[in-house]
Amino acid sequence: MSTFMTSARIFPCATCGEVIYNDSTVCRFCSALVDRQAAEAAADLQEQVNNSVNQAKWTRNAAGAMWGFVGLGLIFGFVR
Repeated sequence: MSTFMTSARIFPCATCGEVIYNDSTVCRFCSALVDRQAAEAAADLQEQVNNSVNQAKWTRNAAGAMWGFVGLGLIFGFVR
């Protein structure tokens, strides 16, 4: 585990939409009160969204690398 990892997670404020930590009691942007249960649920959802986006990026990069390997195979396949 990294020393930079914290237990605090992020989620968008229900009032203003700015991203805040789930252990906040008040939004630092709009000063709205943060419900603890709603913050945990929103942080869980935000974590799922972040994981899905990261998996999509890996898939996109793997597809790009595949085309690079196909191109190299075509180039070096004709050299023999």
